[in-house]
Order: sequence, then structure tokens, then C-alpha cells
Amino acid sequence: MTPDNDPDQRVFNRINRAEIGYHQQFNPGSELVVYFSGRTVEQVLDNPNHLRIFRGTVPADLRRSTLDPNISFQGSHLLKVSNLQFKYGFDIFEGRSRNLDILSFCVTGPPEQGCAFPSNPPPDIQHQEFDYGREKARFKTVFVQSDYVVSPQLVFTAGLNYDWARSYSVLDSQSLADSEASQVSADRWNPQAGILFSPLESTTVRFAFMRTTQTHVQERVVPTHLFGFVLNANEFELTQSTGFNLGWDQRFFGGKTFIRTLAFWKDRTVPLGATDFEGDFYGGRAVLNQFVTDRLTVVTDYAITRDDSFFGLRHDHDLRVALFYIHPRGISFRVEEEYLDQSRFFVVQDTTNVWTTNATISFEMPQKMGLASLEVQNIFDRRYNFLVDPLALDPRAPRRQLKFRLDFFF
Repeated sequence: MTPDNDPDQRVFNRINRAEIGYHQQFNPGSELVVYFSGRTVEQVLDNPNHLRIFRGTVPADLRRSTLDPNISFQGSHLLKVSNLQFKYGFDIFEGRSRNLDILSFCVTGPPEQGCAFPSNPPPDIQHQEFDYGREKARFKTVFVQSDYVVSPQLVFTAGLNYDWARSYSVLDSQSLADSEASQVSADRWNPQAGILFSPLESTTVRFAFMRTTQTHVQERVVPTHLFGFVLNANEFELTQSTGFNLGWDQRFFGGKTFIRTLAFWKDRTVPLGATDFEGDFYGGRAVLNQFVTDRLTVVTDYAITRDDSFFGLRHDHDLRVALFYIHPRGISFRVEEEYLDQSRFFVVQDTTNVWTTNATISFEMPQKMGLASLEVQNIFDRRYNFLVDPLALDPRAPRRQLKFRLDFFF
């Protein structure tokens, strides 16, 4: 990612969404949830300088539009029996995607309008359409997860998913024909298991093993975490991964100081069509929360990551020091200083070392009617390049970015 802000590369998004859900508690140990949703995502890119033709003298305009409608039907049942807790259910998803490129250029007309051959107006605008057809994506999941509470200090968890998927590989995501032969299939049993052990009231140790298949990335009733560890981290569709996670949590001084640490390793396989990409992802993280007063908290967060992904190889050291303040009248703010040290290899080898400052101020309306917040990323407008997985929802911005959000609660 670079600090360039080229208006010709801006993508405009519009999301239409509708959902309906049903929740029923039969008794304190039995709950049913059924959920149905439909969503349409429209994206438009209009680049008047996409390329130049006729020996580089005539600009060609590219209008790229994408339409992604999908529906999802999900359900789960939670059942508690003595020290055992079961959650089981299903998730059915079906989506389509249509990609349409329209290339426009002027053949004859006024030279000042970028036409190839001068003539009297009106200009002769030619259009070429490239319709990539409709891509299909279907996912079906059935799952069961069980927690067994041996004692207040010891909990075992085990789960099993069966994931059935039909979608396109990364390199075939814009196939020229709606061919079932170009689709990739994935039918896999994915087990998960974990243990949570608290030998002392102030000490907790967490461990989890997980094998997953990445399906869709929308809201799901399928379990998404295991003892705080993320099962799927927005990988490419049909990515298969196997991971191990270990965490240690410690509280000091009556809970005013809290340390959370974790180490992780994940091996993943991304389908690319004729072949697969294989790479690992591992690292660690330590977070220190210190309550200065009941309203003021200092948080120090350090993470080290090595990621061998489809986009390249990167090695990150990320340090964040943040100050949080919450006032009883609904005003809160956050000031954060962040240091990024990144070594990367993507086409060429490069490094980045940069300090950035971020801030957020929020106001909660009386009677919790709404929330207004203003967030400024990279206050001092530091310009830099860095490599990031576009599916990881990284909040960093290589130039100043302002976001205002207004929520109302009914």
C-alpha cells in the first residue's frame, strides 16, 4: 500500500442488505436461533486514463462494474446438560458475481477531446464490452461444538465442521465463461479442540488446535473463535489451514494490571487453479493493560509476525502505546502512538520504519440514544509504503485519514 491518492483508482461501493432472525429460549438450557439474510454489493471504478492506444496518443476510459448478490440461511441450537454444553447447526450460502468492463475511446472528432483522427463534432466514441459472465459460489456447513466444564479451573472444548464448497480459485475469479469445469470443489471435515486451564485465580492458560476451510466472510452462527483464538481470519475462499495457538493471561495488583500473551502458527494452502500456493503464518503478541484510575487506562501492545502469503513475504514488528479515557457523561477519547518496522519481499525487497499518531473522540448521547465518533489516523500525515494482506482489514493508513461515524440505537 502506498500514500498515493489517485482519483482515477477510486472504487465506489454501495451495499444493500436485508435480514430477519428468530430467537427462542425454550428453557435456561435450550436456545434456538434461525437467521436469513440477503445482500447485494455493487462496485464501480471509472478510470479515464486506464491506458493509451493508437501509439500512445489516445486515452481509453475503463468503467469496471461488479455486482455481487447473495443469500444466506443459518440456524443453530444451544443445549446445556449438566457440565456439558452443545451447539450445533447449519449454514447455507449461495452467491453470484458479475464483472463487466467497458472500454471507451474516441476514434474521430475534435483533437482537444483526445480523438485519434481530427474531424468535425460530434466525436465518434467506440465502446468495447468485456462481460466475464456470472461466477457462482456455494457453501454449506454443518457443525457441532461441545464444551465440558470439568471444574471452574478446567474446560475442554471440541468441535467438528463439515464444509462443502463450490467456488472459483483465486486466478480464475474472472473466468471468461460460466463453466462448471473451472470451479474448485472442497469437501472437508475440519476438527477443532482446545483447553482452558486456570491453576490460580489470576492465571489462565489457553491452547487450541484448529483445521479450517475458508467459506464466505459474512456474519455466521458457526463458531468463529475458540477460547479467544480466531478460526478463520478472512483468507481467500477455499483456503485450507491448520493452526496451533497458545495463550497465557495474567492479572496483577487486584486486576489493575493485566497481561495477555499468545503465540500462533498456521500452515495454509490457497487453491490457484492448476496448482496451489502453500505458505505459513506465525508470530506472537503481548498486550499490557494498566488501569491508572477508574477512568484512565494505558495499553501497550507489541506483535511480531512472519507471513508467507500469496502477496509476498513480510516480517513485521508492530508496537502500539495507547491512552484511553472514559468520562461518566459519555465522552471518551483515545490517543495512540504506533511504530511499524517491516521487511518485505514483493517483486523487490524493501523495508519501512515509521512512527504514526492516531486519535479518536466519541460522545454517547443521553439515554444511550446514539453514538458520535471522530477518528483521525496518521495525524501528522506520514507518507510511507507497506505490504498488507488486503483481506486482513488493517487499519493503518499511509497518509492522514479522517472518519466520522454517527449511530442511532432504537
